[in-house]
Amino acid sequence: VGTMKRDYEQTASGAVANEADSHQHRVLTYADGVRLEVHVQGSQMVGLPTQFDKDYLFGLLRLAAEGRVRPDGSFIDPSYRDILRATGRPEGAGKLRFDAVKRALSRFAGLVLTTNADIDYTAAAAAVRDGSAAPLLPEGRPKRRTLEAKHWVLEYDVESQERADGQHRDIIRHLRLNPLWLAHVDAGVATWLDVDVHNRLASEWAKRIYQVLAIRVVRGWRAQMPHVVSLDDFLVELGVDTGRERGKLAENVRSALATLAAAGVVAEGNVTRVGHGRYEVTIFPGERLLLAGLLRGAPPDAPTATHMLLSHMRAYGISVEQGRRYLAERPGYVREVLAFAHYLQSERRGYHGAKRIDNWNAWVYRALESGAYEFEDSGFTAGVDAQASRVLADGATINATPGSANDGVDASPAPSSGLARRATSVAAPRRSRRATPPASPPPPVETPRLATAVPALALPDDLWGRALAAVQDQVRPAALFGTYLASAQLERVDGDVVVVRAIDDFHAEKLVRTWGAELCTRLSAELGRPMTLVAGRFRCEGRTPAGPDASAGRGREPGLEAG
Repeated sequence: VGTMKRDYEQTASGAVANEADSHQHRVLTYADGVRLEVHVQGSQMVGLPTQFDKDYLFGLLRLAAEGRVRPDGSFIDPSYRDILRATGRPEGAGKLRFDAVKRALSRFAGLVLTTNADIDYTAAAAAVRDGSAAPLLPEGRPKRRTLEAKHWVLEYDVESQERADGQHRDIIRHLRLNPLWLAHVDAGVATWLDVDVHNRLASEWAKRIYQVLAIRVVRGWRAQMPHVVSLDDFLVELGVDTGRERGKLAENVRSALATLAAAGVVAEGNVTRVGHGRYEVTIFPGERLLLAGLLRGAPPDAPTATHMLLSHMRAYGISVEQGRRYLAERPGYVREVLAFAHYLQSERRGYHGAKRIDNWNAWVYRALESGAYEFEDSGFTAGVDAQASRVLADGATINATPGSANDGVDASPAPSSGLARRATSVAAPRRSRRATPPASPPPPVETPRLATAVPALALPDDLWGRALAAVQDQVRPAALFGTYLASAQLERVDGDVVVVRAIDDFHAEKLVRTWGAELCTRLSAELGRPMTLVAGRFRCEGRTPAGPDASAGRGREPGLEAG
């Protein structure tokens, strides 16, 4: 819903001049035979909401998440200043800001959504007749059914006052959000996006693409895989109905993806010409979409710690339903298992005792399911303290140097749900239950309990170790170096290919996607020929170094592939 325009041409009477700016019509056809016709009718005076008007709708949803709404959807003591604050706009920005809020509320208040769902039962009936399916409905039901429904978004009443001193003041007397949307969120059907990041985007195309990608995650997009779609299909997905030249539309999408990459929404986005007037869009998800995928199905009104624990378990393949059961039965134990798993990966390089753990999903599931796992490692407590010190130290670094190349990557970007619920931290784990001497190499990294900086890591004296040492100072936050780069080990050099072993596919993809270009440059410079870096299923093609100093090779990684 909403147009890609910033403003509308008006007639002499003040109405919207172009009919397309006041209504939209789309037909969606699904694989199961359902045909959904959607008609969106806006006010003829103010038109349809724009992508910028949605900033204020998300602000309302954030106020609802803060408890400022009654069960029937009506807001408690609403004001324009509160809406501006929740939207991320300065409260004292003057008349233009207030007018933007009023215009957005008027457009959403005048919006009516009419849906006609045409459900075809012919295929299902044929399956029953040929015996491949059992009847689910009594005999005599129609072979086709059409369901029509109308929905409103919000109600908005404003009172304008003229005071004795000549000043004018507008007061919101009634503001009510359709409780249907609140009911969806209460049921766990929520789209997780970062309201502050969305509202700071200056491009209407970037806003719309962020919305669509977040919705795709809710619908089950495996965010670890790239989204590959033709430009024409992507424009349909965006709801863009335009006859403009495809090359110009491709440039709009390409520019928006670059903006989203800078905001951490996508890791990389490409628009490639594949024929005359034909383009293909490839989108690799960024940290915020990956986190949205991990929070898929999580109840938006759950506490922040619950959100983060559920997302961590989801990363190990534990469903939200299973995760909620584990947290209900033994929350402290869940925190301890997850902390121990992270400790083994970050401090022990994936070893538990003398055995290297290859399948972390299975390991975490067995530990959570047993409910009585013994954490036998004398370095666990010190490792937890070291991790906490690193977070504190890197947090100070992030606050001191905003805008650095990797700013905020390891700080778990704060998501917001359909009700803009914030989730920013994980509860601290308890201490281990039993301590016995470890039987495995490598030895733990000893870190003072109150350390304020990340200790130096011992790097191997080989080709890989020298490449890591060359890029170590460029990695920010510093804790990322130990988690993703130093945890990888050199397996072999096979001709022009350097193969390293990462902890798992997630670590391999992060290593190659974020630092692959720089590492390829360093490896190529030392060996004197273009080298390809391979970690797990991911690879990065190198280039012939221009000279002994290969630092100029930093930037977007060339030739990144998942093989």
